[in-house]
Amino acid sequence: MLKLSDSFKYISCKTITGTKLLAGDSNVSSYIYVKNEDEEEFLALISAIQKGVVGSIDDLDGIKQKFAIELQKKGYFEDNIEPKPSFNEFNKYVKVFYMKNFKIRKVNDSPHLFKNICYFVYIFILLFYILFNKNELVFSFNYLTVTFSQATVMFLTIPFLTIVLHELGHYIIAIMLGIPANSIRIGFFITWPTVYLNYNGLNLHSTMKKVSVLFGGIVGHLTGMAIGIIFCTHRVNNIYIQIWILCNFSMIVSNLTLFSACDGYFILSSVLGIFNLRLRGYKALNRMMHRQKVKKSDLIMSLIMIGLWIYSFSCLYGTLVVFGNYFSAPLQVVQLISLVSIIALAVRLILKTYKMNF
Repeated sequence: MLKLSDSFKYISCKTITGTKLLAGDSNVSSYIYVKNEDEEEFLALISAIQKGVVGSIDDLDGIKQKFAIELQKKGYFEDNIEPKPSFNEFNKYVKVFYMKNFKIRKVNDSPHLFKNICYFVYIFILLFYILFNKNELVFSFNYLTVTFSQATVMFLTIPFLTIVLHELGHYIIAIMLGIPANSIRIGFFITWPTVYLNYNGLNLHSTMKKVSVLFGGIVGHLTGMAIGIIFCTHRVNNIYIQIWILCNFSMIVSNLTLFSACDGYFILSSVLGIFNLRLRGYKALNRMMHRQKVKKSDLIMSLIMIGLWIYSFSCLYGTLVVFGNYFSAPLQVVQLISLVSIIALAVRLILKTYKMNF
């Protein structure tokens, strides 16, 4: 008799492109996406299995049998097969050298309307406070006078603390909304040291909950900037406070760029309801570069990817200008560095896309 595991869950998520039915294991990052035209058959299969009227996969046929085979391969039945994690674009760029699993605890997963309201009010207050005191963000210093100890704190300790603050922001919002973390991982994101938490079945929650947790890191950095501004308004304005504010600012901008596997990208993907958006976009552009037959959906994905590139390049330019002003660099030099960086990055993306083998 087929029996689904106790951690199996399915949910209909409302997105801009329509309602998406996702099913998976709520204890790991594993899920499948059910197409709209197959939803009725899938739900009928799940209902039959839960009622205990399906003896084996061989008793099924057609699309129901295909779904049952996929559920079995993913490890969603009680047959001692470990659930297989789904493809995650972020993990592709992270090399983990330490991982610690947490004991999974049950949390209150009921609707949290009041907490959601408080969350958005808090974000509004942070934004208002930072914009109201933006004059406090005008500062610069002579980097030629920086000592070795100052440089160590500025470029190692403070950036690490902002990463911890980022993950703390995710964690607080996740716990507040009833989504527990199941592991902590330490490694390198491309070449940058990173520490991050993994959350149980994050994709098997509503779009609102998912976006709220993903945005938690940015809220952490807004909080960090606000704390730095408070020190500045009380005339405690030294090199460390300035670097703290700048690091949090750069983390906000980098997480809102959309061509890298960062929070902003995953927020956009969740809101649009287009899973593995970058991968699909690269595939579409690759087909067009090789003059292969493209569908209408491929054309749309290509336009989205080009739009993400342009937006991200503008974010990169803005960040370099801010840091150039802070380090008292001539505007012409900053513009030249920005132009060279953007051209090099664009050429790299184009060549990488062209050479991809799908």
